[in-house]
Amino acid sequence: MKFKLDRISIKPNDRSGFTLIELLIAIALTTIIVAGIGIGLVNILQANEKTEAETASRNNLNRALDFISDDIRTASNASSSAPTWAWPNSSLGSSTPPPAAKLYLQIPLTVSSMTAATDVINLPNHGFANRNAVMFTGSGTIATGLQKNTNTIYYVVNIDNNNFKVAATPGGTPIDLTTSSSGNLVANRLVIYYIRPSTATWVEPNTIYRSVGPCTPGANQFNCDELVDSIADNGLVIRNVTDSRQVTIDLIGQISEPTDPVVKLEVATTTVSTRNTQ
Repeated sequence: MKFKLDRISIKPNDRSGFTLIELLIAIALTTIIVAGIGIGLVNILQANEKTEAETASRNNLNRALDFISDDIRTASNASSSAPTWAWPNSSLGSSTPPPAAKLYLQIPLTVSSMTAATDVINLPNHGFANRNAVMFTGSGTIATGLQKNTNTIYYVVNIDNNNFKVAATPGGTPIDLTTSSSGNLVANRLVIYYIRPSTATWVEPNTIYRSVGPCTPGANQFNCDELVDSIADNGLVIRNVTDSRQVTIDLIGQISEPTDPVVKLEVATTTVSTRNTQ
């Protein structure tokens, strides 16, 4: 009996694969795509941050403009040039360039009484703080020891929300009132809005302040409060003051990044009228 053995051919599996060059090309393309997506996301985030910064800055400008407008509406007198009572720019702090006063306001508050026995001036909810500047006007008889209608400035010695005394100098001894007052008298809050260079690099270039009394360095520094920062050069413009009554204001902010151009944000011009009280 004969057996015939057939020849069997065994071949390796026919599997296709990537060459090293193909792998390197795929890796390079993937890297480029991922990098492009990353750059796109970064640009989107930066644009979003810039938009948020512009929105926040514009909101701050609008709030500041509303605040200034409210002060003007309660004032009896407004001026873009220094009135007789104004304290000098040197009393608005030190900076280079020096502070520049832009708007002067005289805000009247009706006095209820001046009492000689206690040297106290009664004016409900007066809102004054220690060392704030105040000037008296009116047709009534003022307490002896004080003057009215003479542009004489006194400085508040605060007792409580409804009563205060006054001194001849910031932080000085209260003035002795030897007679009480009678008739119509007004205590005028004196306000100066001014602009000065910002002290922090991230809120450059300028800041607007509200001064309610001299604020040279020292205990009375708080007389000048920061209102809004990131203000452009010439960013607070008092375009017109008509008969000490009507004030037209431009307010311009500025934001910038080291690699970006300066962006100026202008709030629409606003015209505000003072109250009719003299």
